Amino acid sequence: MAEVKDRLSLFICTWNVCGQKPSTDDLGHIFEPEHDLYVIGTQEYGKSLTKAVVYSDFKGWEMKVQSWAGENYAYVHSESMAGLNLVILRKKSINLNSTILGSGIIATGFANMIGNKGAVWIALTIGEEQMIFINSHFHAHHNEVKRRNEDFTQITTGIDAVFSNLEGKTLTEKFDHVFWMGDLNYRVYGNRAIVDACIRKGFWEVMIANDQLTSEMKAKRVFEDYREGELTFPPTYKFNIGSTEYDTSTKARIPSWTDRILWSSRRSDTSEQLLYSSRDDVRISDHRAVVAKFLLKIVQDEKKEEEMLEHLIPVHHPGRSRHCFFRCCLMCLR
Repeated sequence: MAEVKDRLSLFICTWNVCGQKPSTDDLGHIFEPEHDLYVIGTQEYGKSLTKAVVYSDFKGWEMKVQSWAGENYAYVHSESMAGLNLVILRKKSINLNSTILGSGIIATGFANMIGNKGAVWIALTIGEEQMIFINSHFHAHHNEVKRRNEDFTQITTGIDAVFSNLEGKTLTEKFDHVFWMGDLNYRVYGNRAIVDACIRKGFWEVMIANDQLTSEMKAKRVFEDYREGELTFPPTYKFNIGSTEYDTSTKARIPSWTDRILWSSRRSDTSEQLLYSSRDDVRISDHRAVVAKFLLKIVQDEKKEEEMLEHLIPVHHPGRSRHCFFRCCLMCLR
């Protein structure tokens, strides 16, 4: 008989894999075993960004994640767009009493039609809790802070419109839990020599004070009502592939925490973050994977869930098609 739990252990990973295809062994160095729910978001998976826009190699990644998890875990749902992938797995031995509310894609690339930038998302209920997971890839380059903020606004506006039937004005009001992961591409202000010195001495507080995302959140220009764990790990970008050295190319990019996991819970006593860290063991990408662990309080009430589902309107679900480029175009032209 399946175990009914009132607390759920959630493991989240975001990783820009830089066109690589991680092995099952790589995943073993990044993912922790025995959690109740896994949410894995990747960017730039499997191909160059140009090729990924036209052809997504998502199915192979989905199978690899499932292979790592093994027979004790079941597929819950997945979504993809170009190189953006999102997979959710659950432990078979527990009764999560879950229902998929919908999933979708939002392209914010060239002309808002190309899926090289944007987001994929999955919304579901677990017990009485309504939650949504968003994996995104914002625009790059050091001086594009405003464009990254616009990515956030465009993505949240798009998802808000899908769930116009739910009470509340924003995602953080409509859902009990919102988990947002991805290569958000926010950089650290400063010059390379000073930032390198801060990294060597572990002066994270100096770098955090000059972190673009931290500054934009404090100014309430982006991710208002979201929380982020303390940044106690080294910047996750940009490394020389296969090395612990930061970018030694002529561009000498300033090391930054481009890869982030943020969350919002309507009731603060229903979620607790247990870990927020990066993984340095796997170096096949110029980004390090970032992981987070949460403990969620879950109330199981089948009758209330049935009543809630009766009032849901149909939401967009683009299906299992892997022709992501064409799906992006069609969505944006509607």
